[in-house]
Amino acid sequence: MNILAEADSGAAEVVAAVLGATITGLITWAVTRKTATAQLHRENESLADSLRKKRAALTEKTKALGAATKEADDLRAVAKKYAAVRKALSASSVVRDYHQPVLVLGPRHVGKTSLVTQWHAPWDHTAFGSTQKHRFCTIPVYDFSRPDALPHFADSEVMTTEHLHLKLRVHDFPGELDAQKSAVVTARTETDQLRRETKKDLGIVLICMFDAGEAVSGANSQTTSYYNGELFANLKTMMGSGQIRIERLIIVFNKYDILAAKLPGRTTRELLKLCIDRFAPILEPLSGACNQERICETFTNLDRDKPLDNQGGSIVLGEAARGLVEKMAGRDEAERVIGEDLTTTFISPHL
Repeated sequence: MNILAEADSGAAEVVAAVLGATITGLITWAVTRKTATAQLHRENESLADSLRKKRAALTEKTKALGAATKEADDLRAVAKKYAAVRKALSASSVVRDYHQPVLVLGPRHVGKTSLVTQWHAPWDHTAFGSTQKHRFCTIPVYDFSRPDALPHFADSEVMTTEHLHLKLRVHDFPGELDAQKSAVVTARTETDQLRRETKKDLGIVLICMFDAGEAVSGANSQTTSYYNGELFANLKTMMGSGQIRIERLIIVFNKYDILAAKLPGRTTRELLKLCIDRFAPILEPLSGACNQERICETFTNLDRDKPLDNQGGSIVLGEAARGLVEKMAGRDEAERVIGEDLTTTFISPHL
């Protein structure tokens, strides 16, 4: 009996222990489950809040993307229009005229007006008298273009083509001494205008004309008094003060045919040297008014009574235009258009 009682007592303890462990486990599970559930709830709330924020941010970004897309479309449309405008602007061009002032000087009856008329109106064969007052005309000499040379005024990033028209503004003065004052004033005003217009280191061109026949008979009093007048003294003074600059001095010995008839058998170079030597006392003050490398001498035949027989005017025209063409288009282009520089091909006292 005692053995059975002890067995029952041990079994009861085992059952009690198992029940206790089970209950403890259930309680622990319940507490743990509650804690985990609360943690999951908090995490779910946090995730839900984060999701709401991200959805709100996505909504804002979607709106911003839409606005940016619209702005990009607008900018593309503007860029397309701007490209069309740039294309139109780049197709435009600027036309500019540049004038080389030329003063034709000399006493009466040396061919000044004949020279200017041959340049300005070679088709005009009517008889005309000597120049009675200062007059001028414009003579085209060379046109060319420079692509992408200038920024357009409407858009400085767009470069446009510049079309240049190079011209001579030729002044013809009477051969009397009292007309020399007008020549001095013209030299100063033309120099000022030339500097403003071209922004280049350019000066006026002087064409001094002589009767070539006087190389045999001697310079007459009219020629001597004209070139010994105040004109060239005033020009040298203004050059020294920087008021004017002489780009080129062209000495023209007109009426070559008369000289050649008086001295048959002599070559053109020999006759030219003769003229330079015979007119040396008169030419000396002229040479002092200009750098020696800017002086050239040539012959012409310019007869108002025989306009169809005129010769040499185109050579003088080219030399008068040479400085402007060189500065605006380049030396190579000037030699291509005009030819070799006469200061290196003709006999001159400075060579």
